[in-house]
Amino acid sequence: MPSSTARRSSACLCALQLIGAATAVAQVRPDDSAVRARRLARQLELPEQRLAAARELVGLGSAAAQPLRSMLGDPRPDVVAAALWVCAGIDGGDALAADIEPLLHSQEAATALAAMRTLGLLGASGRTIVADYQAGAVLAIEPDGTSNKLFEAKMAMSCVRLPDGHLLVAAYGDDRIVELDGSGREVWTFAGVSSPSHAQRLPNGNTLIADSANTRAIEVTPAGAIVWQYADDVRPIDVERLGNGNTLIGSFNASGAIEVDPKGLVVWRFADGNVRDVDRLVDGTTLLVLTDQQRVVVVDRDGKELRQWKVGFAANEAELLPDGNLLVAGEGTVAELDQGGATVWQQALKYAGHGFRCGRRAPTAPAAAGRDH
Repeated sequence: MPSSTARRSSACLCALQLIGAATAVAQVRPDDSAVRARRLARQLELPEQRLAAARELVGLGSAAAQPLRSMLGDPRPDVVAAALWVCAGIDGGDALAADIEPLLHSQEAATALAAMRTLGLLGASGRTIVADYQAGAVLAIEPDGTSNKLFEAKMAMSCVRLPDGHLLVAAYGDDRIVELDGSGREVWTFAGVSSPSHAQRLPNGNTLIADSANTRAIEVTPAGAIVWQYADDVRPIDVERLGNGNTLIGSFNASGAIEVDPKGLVVWRFADGNVRDVDRLVDGTTLLVLTDQQRVVVVDRDGKELRQWKVGFAANEAELLPDGNLLVAGEGTVAELDQGGATVWQQALKYAGHGFRCGRRAPTAPAAAGRDH
């Protein structure tokens, strides 16, 4: 019969063997978050699952980066566009810039457009950039609530950050569109407009403009030649070129929101007299800012309302973030609302025309100018 010392030695040896086996299993078993991220990234292939998958991927943080990198090589432009949208909202998204840059030259318009947008949002994580119409300035609001002035322009209505870090500004009161480099120097301007409300740089170098007072949407070359326009019963406040070549136009007290093809045929319409912003989401639905109703809604192709946010102020612009929150800018404020409509962050402004979020804003301690709720 073994002695008590021998039995203890045997038990210790078995315990060590079990610990070693468990360690070996842990070393070869993929991290749960990595497995989950790969599964969620594959769900981006299905339009009806994209928004929910995006929210969860953002929650996984940097673990989502590698699966999203893999999705960038998918042959389907809509899948790549969905992955790019999520890339702009995850922690660690900046590390994907080198993988995204070649997509700027994609022959697929949907891919190139999405790459332009995403690259414009990387490299300034957590910063919110807003055009304050009444203050006559484009402001950068840091995650801690402090802000600084990037550019002064009479009645600045909108701004877009380009892949090279330049800003494209619609200077409503100056009757021009201006592009600024990182030092604030003007590198391009187009003055053949009246009260422009928004501008979008396209992958071919042209610029799509909401030429509001001239009641038209136009596309101009870098040399300033107009190569496309739509001017049938619109007063554009917002314009967006889609991956299929069509253009979304949101109008002030005119035709509501419409989608027109390159020949000017209206292929979709949402009839409301004052739609200040219209965005086509990655699942095929459409986000609309109904300013007079102080609401932001999502509708399907038939115009059926799927969800709403009651914002409580006259909004000009709204952006659905990959984490499911809504960034909305308008009269007196720019605010971030959660999925239930509760305000989770807010910054007082005079009159915000257009705003966007660069990456994900981490919750911070309240500051004098901005606050978390």
